[in-house]
Amino acid sequence: MQRTFIEEFLKAAKQAPRIYFAPVLGAFNGIKAELKRLNSLP
Repeated sequence: MQRTFIEEFLKAAKQAPRIYFAPVLGAFNGIKAELKRLNSLP
């Protein structure tokens, strides 16, 4: 079975300390917030 990037990322996140993934998760949340803000503009 071929795994997707997201599945591999989540598997690694469960095995590794959270501190290693904090910058990636922060960037992801920032991008999501920015896209949400841009979509709500008139």
